[in-house]
Amino acid sequence: MDTEPGALDERRKNVTQRPTAMVEVRAWIAVALAILVQSGSALWWAANITSKVEILQTSVTEVKTDMKAVQHSAQTAAQAAEDKNTLLRQILDHESRLRDLERTKR
Repeated sequence: MDTEPGALDERRKNVTQRPTAMVEVRAWIAVALAILVQSGSALWWAANITSKVEILQTSVTEVKTDMKAVQHSAQTAAQAAEDKNTLLRQILDHESRLRDLERTKR
């Protein structure tokens, strides 16, 4: 037997060997599982965000409704001034009646 390396042995050393079919299948399965996990996580995150947005929309609608009710019930400056003048007139009227009553008692 000849133990000297020949030309065929040299060519075999330089050739890179391809992985077996089972190793390739496992690699593709791992990639597919990683994509599925990431897709599932993205769907869960999107559903969570969607529910939060719906809750916020409901809250904003309630606040808008409350603000409209407050605006309708709030007095304007002119109405407040008119109410103040009415109260002042009533107080002055009562004071004048009291004065009249005090004068008549004497």
